[in-house]
Amino acid sequence: MPKASGVYSFRGEGGAVLYIGKAANLRDRVRNHFRQPSYRDDLFIDQIKRVGYIETESEIEALLLESKLIK
Repeated sequence: MPKASGVYSFRGEGGAVLYIGKAANLRDRVRNHFRQPSYRDDLFIDQIKRVGYIETESEIEALLLESKLIK
């Protein structure tokens, strides 16, 4: 996983999207979900089968892309 800004997704069985998030540093943010899970993370973390990501040029682009993907 790159240290670039972007949007990431956690997918479960059959490719179902469990979570979409944005990050200034994809590697650190995704790692944080597993090392220091929040209550929300605990709801789906054991269902994750795949992690995907899309790099962006800036945090603002990541914010816009995340919003588009969630909608």
